[in-house]
Amino acid sequence: MTSEPIKKTRRGFWIAVLTIAVLGCLILLASVGFLGLYFFSSSAERAAPFRLLARILPFPAAQVDGEYIRYSEWSETSRAFTALAEEGKVTIPGAVSRHDIAKNVMDRLIRNRVLEKVAKERGIQVSAKEIDDEYDKVVADSKDRKTLEEMLRALGWRESDVKEKIVRPYLLGRRLGERVGSVAEAEKIISEAIKNANTKIFVRF
Repeated sequence: MTSEPIKKTRRGFWIAVLTIAVLGCLILLASVGFLGLYFFSSSAERAAPFRLLARILPFPAAQVDGEYIRYSEWSETSRAFTALAEEGKVTIPGAVSRHDIAKNVMDRLIRNRVLEKVAKERGIQVSAKEIDDEYDKVVADSKDRKTLEEMLRALGWRESDVKEKIVRPYLLGRRLGERVGSVAEAEKIISEAIKNANTKIFVRF
């Protein structure tokens, strides 16, 4: 009969083997994803097989003052807005190509990160109720609600995503404008903060 110490030794051995195998798979996936996303991202077709990995592993698309913007957030939003623009359902100022839309989305994500920092530094806050109230105003009209629902489906967003990614930044910007005296002055402050932010973009458009 096999003694208890030998059983424990074998059990420990197989646990170690499985652990190494799992870590090896993760490293391999990360390496494949890295090459696919950062070197093939300029080609939507070639990058497509690697985007699933970006949903699983937290690959970064950019870094703003130490805070990361996930590749999946940028990529999926860019693809969805591109599809909506090609169908004529949305118009993105200054964006006439997939490259333009991808850059526009990245610029917006960076702006939102910087705006959050500016608002925090100035003690500017917006409550959940204020966000809910503003959202309700936008969708009060039945036509607006229908349009919004179509966009949500295309983007894969929920109402909470709209509130966090669109309504909240809008209210913070408006509150900053009230604090400094005008929207134009607020935009100057945000633009200057973006210019001075330590921003690194890891993807190609």
